Amino acid sequence: MSNLRRIIEEHIPERHRGAGRRLLDEVGDVVRGYVRGRFLMALIMAAIYGTGLLILRVPLWAGIGLIAGFLGIIPYLGVISGLILALGFAALDGAGLGRLAGVVAVFAIAQVIEDYVLTPRIIGGKLELHPMLVFIALIIAGDLFGLLGLVLAIPVLAVIKVLIRFLDELYLRSDFFLAPATPDGETIAAQRTVAVTVSTAQAEADAQRVVEPRESPPPQEP
Repeated sequence: MSNLRRIIEEHIPERHRGAGRRLLDEVGDVVRGYVRGRFLMALIMAAIYGTGLLILRVPLWAGIGLIAGFLGIIPYLGVISGLILALGFAALDGAGLGRLAGVVAVFAIAQVIEDYVLTPRIIGGKLELHPMLVFIALIIAGDLFGLLGLVLAIPVLAVIKVLIRFLDELYLRSDFFLAPATPDGETIAAQRTVAVTVSTAQAEADAQRVVEPRESPPPQEP
């Protein structure tokens, strides 16, 4: 990763290298925040799965909860694998339809909590994204790109936010934005009228000075 950053920095012009490094630092912070958020969610989901399976007396409930929680870093992989393992061990333990239905309910409720509560608040909080924006991004990305869209939607959204904020700062410091205000159209027209009037008056005065010597009477002889 450090080699990739070094290569990118070498291709940034020297005069812009400071701003480029700052942008890379912000992108790196976003990626690290996303990874930390995903691992925190994995721990929380493992605890939710494990607690539900413990209540239902499913064998190896702790191991199944950890597997489902950490595989949940990839959307839906954790819940599917955990559900299959939990149903299998519960069936081998002689569970009836009630306990099996309870296992399904545990994973269904946990998935709703992950999608509608934990992901918008924990991931969105780490990346300083509004929970509703995270939720909408997941829906759109999942609909357009499927599983890959669900995995990449939030980090891509966070990086786009960093880029927009960086470009906004550059614009606010640009000569285009900081240039002094120019007069409006009426002021410019008035200035042009005054300039033309002054030029005309100056030309008439010059012409008058040229004509006056010619009109003066000739000197009288003694």
